[in-house]
Amino acid sequence: MTAAGSLDRPSHSPCNSTALTVTFDTNTLAPVVCPATAQLPENKINGAAVRAAIQAGRICGFFSETIITVEGIKGTERWDVLSKTRVFSDATSIGENGRGPSVSLRFGVGMHHVRSPLDRRASARIQAALELGIRPLWTASRFGHYHLDPEAYPVFKFAVGMPDFLRCMDDVNAMATEIERRGLGRRVAAELGQQFSKRDGVDTPELWLQGLGRACNESERAKVAAATREWADGDIIAAHYGFGIQLFCSDDFGKSSPGPSVLDYGNRKWLSEEFGIEFVTLAELAQRVTE
Repeated sequence: MTAAGSLDRPSHSPCNSTALTVTFDTNTLAPVVCPATAQLPENKINGAAVRAAIQAGRICGFFSETIITVEGIKGTERWDVLSKTRVFSDATSIGENGRGPSVSLRFGVGMHHVRSPLDRRASARIQAALELGIRPLWTASRFGHYHLDPEAYPVFKFAVGMPDFLRCMDDVNAMATEIERRGLGRRVAAELGQQFSKRDGVDTPELWLQGLGRACNESERAKVAAATREWADGDIIAAHYGFGIQLFCSDDFGKSSPGPSVLDYGNRKWLSEEFGIEFVTLAELAQRVTE
């Protein structure tokens, strides 16, 4: 794994050579793209300062695609929507004329995902971010993962050359693996889905995403919502690291998490010391760009 911030960006990157690169968590993206709607007075001020820095070209901003693909699903609906993910396969046969009875067989395996359009508020926030030039980052590539459609969203993967993109994705995937080895990120959601499947005595293989759909009451569905938030947080850290972004801006310290969080103080320390990830709050970022 390469050190965070080590990516030598090609000339066709959307960032100019002097811009500070920043990944915004969900809780800091909102006050930056629309300071006027921030609930806390200080976030109105700090969000406006950071927004002005982006408009002036002093900050080049990014966010994780999981803000759309995972957190874009309403918390009360995640157990149901994610459980509809299915594996599909197809096979075709092609006879070879003139070569006797030989037949060529082709097999394909893929995933079918179900997603509804973002609600009005979330859609407006994402559109405002894109209009500011803030770009989504692809997260780890895993079996069953759902990526943004690059035709609908100008993801950063096309702003770097393909060799650079592949190198970045190697680091994204490696960091996601390290996070999951620590019992964090997507692993929390995967283990919860497997737990539900085991509890219900499922004797045929099913995706852990299908297991999440076995949440049978409000308490269990709340656990799914919390687990998927941790999944999204782990993936945004992995994307931030893999693409070599300089600062990770978040006001989330995992205090509302029912268990360990990749963003709690202990794991922030681990990520900083082992991988060089530099965390800043929105207030700290605003101070940095107004000094």
